Amino acid sequence: MFRIRRFFSEDSDGVARVFKSWWAGENGKCVSELLRDAYFDAHGFLIAERNGEVIGFSYAYVDPRVVHRFGYRLGFLAGVFAFPKFRGTVDVELLKKSLEYLKTINALEVEVPDFPSTFGNGVTAEKDAYFYRLYRGFGFSINMHSYTMSRSLEKLKIPRWLENRNKTLTDEGIILRKAKKEDVPSLVTVEEEAFKEAYDYIPKTKKDIKKRVKEFLGWMENTILSEKSNKIIAYSDFTTEKHKNKTVGYPRIAVLPSYRGRGLGTLLFWENLKTLKEMGVTKVEINVIGVNFPAVHIYRKAGFKIDHIWYHLRKKL
Repeated sequence: MFRIRRFFSEDSDGVARVFKSWWAGENGKCVSELLRDAYFDAHGFLIAERNGEVIGFSYAYVDPRVVHRFGYRLGFLAGVFAFPKFRGTVDVELLKKSLEYLKTINALEVEVPDFPSTFGNGVTAEKDAYFYRLYRGFGFSINMHSYTMSRSLEKLKIPRWLENRNKTLTDEGIILRKAKKEDVPSLVTVEEEAFKEAYDYIPKTKKDIKKRVKEFLGWMENTILSEKSNKIIAYSDFTTEKHKNKTVGYPRIAVLPSYRGRGLGTLLFWENLKTLKEMGVTKVEINVIGVNFPAVHIYRKAGFKIDHIWYHLRKKL
C-alpha cells in the first residue's frame, strides 16, 4: 500500500532517486532548482510514499506570470514519475490527484509541456509509449509536438556549396565571426525572437534574462554569429555532455525571422558541426519543435534522423 501526500523538503533525495530511475545520467539538481523557484508551489508537488520511502512524485501548478499575461488560469503538469515497478498504479493515482489539485486552484485547462522544463524535455514521452497512452487515457489531446534528432559525425563531409553560400552572404554585407562578451545581450534578444512561436506564452522576467545571460557567457567559446550593419541577426552555438565514454554535442541555431530563408542558419550550423568533429565529438543531437519547418529541413538535409517524437498535450478541467 502507498499514500499520496504533499512534498516536504526532506523528500528531496527520494525525489531525485525516482527521477534518476527514468532519466539516466541526471544528478537530481532539478529538485534543488525547483525549490529555489520564486513561483514554486509545494502543495502541487505530490509525493507517493510507501513504508517511509518516496516511490513516485508529480508536480502540478499554475504559473502566475501566465495568468497575469493572458488573464487565463492555465495549469501545467511538469511530470508524473514513479519507480518502473510501480507503473500502472502509483503514477495513475498521482496523475489523478494532480488533476484534482489543479481543479481546486481553479485551473481551467492543464498542459503537459514538451518545452525544456524543470524535469527535462519531452516529459509527455513519445507516441505510443506508456506515458502517451496514460495521458490520452485521461482525456489529454495533442496540442503540439517536437522532435529529438541525431547523427554521427564520424563520416561527416562538408558540402562544397557552403563556400559559395558564404560568399553570397558576404556580398550582401553579412559577416560571420566568433561571439564576444559584449554580444551577449543581443544574443539573448535574438534567441527570444527566434523561438517566440514556441515559448511566447512563458513570460520572461528580469531574473530569467539574467540567467540566460550567464548561460551564454558560459559557452561563449562555442558561439559564432552573423551580423549585418553591426546588428546581430543569427547565431549558432553548442554544448557537450559526457555519456559513459562518449561525448555528445548539442548544437543550436537561432535566426531572426526576417533573415530566414537565405541559408544563414545552415551555414552557421555547419560551422559548428565542423568544430564539434574537430573536438573529437562523435555524435550530435538536437531538439526542435515540429512547427519550425525551416530548422527541421536544415537538420534533415544535414543527415539528421528523427529518434523520438515528443507530444505537448492539453486537457480541459
